[in-house]
Amino acid sequence: MATRLGPIPLPVPDIFGLFAAALVAFGSTRPWARVWGVGFSTDDIEVTYVNGIDGGGADGQATLVMGVIACIMILWRLIRPRSSGIVLGAAILVLAVAGVVGMLNWFDSGSTATLGSWRIPGDQCAEYFQCGYQAGWGLIVVTLAGFAGAGALAYQLWNDQLR
Repeated sequence: MATRLGPIPLPVPDIFGLFAAALVAFGSTRPWARVWGVGFSTDDIEVTYVNGIDGGGADGQATLVMGVIACIMILWRLIRPRSSGIVLGAAILVLAVAGVVGMLNWFDSGSTATLGSWRIPGDQCAEYFQCGYQAGWGLIVVTLAGFAGAGALAYQLWNDQLR
């Protein structure tokens, strides 16, 4: 399945993988965690967002680099249609690793000791009547786009090389 841009065929899974890789890079810079707390004296809810590339979080920086590298590899494949399956396989691996990093941070976002790769003091909730942590939408985008892009590119690899 391919569309055409002049003389260049554009496989739809590759375009989808390129879009997913761009989403991985974009989601890496957006909120990965939402920390909220209700104060003792007021009913005001304080909300803080932690972006993927903020603070000591090297995971967001790593997924940003992975998204950019995957974009470059997919663009290379689109520009040079006779490129080997190794480029496509490497892009699949990079996007899958980005999805796994996102998934691990997503599962760890409810921990009070750590929030992804960010250290949060154990007494963070001591200044609030109630507090909690949730995964941010950027982390969810990184996770889902990483796995969706890897799946689309795996289909393209299967279609090109193994079928």
